[in-house]
Amino acid sequence: MLMLKLERLRRGWNQTTLACHAGISVADLSRIETGRLRPYPRQADRLGAALHLAPSMLFDDIEVAESEATKLVEAMRARHDDEVEP
Repeated sequence: MLMLKLERLRRGWNQTTLACHAGISVADLSRIETGRLRPYPRQADRLGAALHLAPSMLFDDIEVAESEATKLVEAMRARHDDEVEP
């Protein structure tokens, strides 16, 4: 998993939220997270600024235990559910 995705999940953000904060398309973010697109320097800078991290850190491939990834996804979903409820 890229550090980029891990940091997005830690914040409880979906791809749309991060893309909006970074000023890039959701499609590009998805391709970046899955390794199908190498980000342009400007995209990397914008993603770093949105996450308050050095852009060079975001593209490190890190190992995350399945249980940790599951917890992060569940936290993101719970946060989203809280925002949607009236």
